[in-house]
Amino acid sequence: MSYFKLVKVFGDVTVNLSPSPSVSDKSILARQPAASVYNDVIIPDFEDAIAALDNSKIAIGRASKMAAQGLLGKVYMQLGNFSGAETQLAAVVNGAAAAGISLQANFADILARLMI
Repeated sequence: MSYFKLVKVFGDVTVNLSPSPSVSDKSILARQPAASVYNDVIIPDFEDAIAALDNSKIAIGRASKMAAQGLLGKVYMQLGNFSGAETQLAAVVNGAAAAGISLQANFADILARLMI
C-alpha cells in the first residue's frame, strides 16, 4: 500500500524489500521506474493478499480479501487497466452481501457512525 501511494505522488521511487538492508549496499538507493514498481511490487503484493486472506471476519480496520480486491481494482484504474479493475471491483460488489456488507440508505449515517 505504501509503494502505491509513493508511486502516485513521486513516480519513480526507491524500492527496498529487504528486512535488514546492508548499510553499504548503495544499489537500494537507485530509483526504480514506476511501471516496474507497479508490476514487480504493488500488483504481486495485492495478489498475494487476495490469495491469503478471506472475508470471514470483516471489521473496520481489519485486512480482508475484499479490501485487497478493492485496492487492486484501484491500482488497475490508476494504470488504465479497466478490464482488470472491473474484475476486481465486481468481485467486491458481488461478494458484499455474502460477507454481510450493505450500503447505507442515508450517506449521513456513515458519518454519524464514524463519530461515535
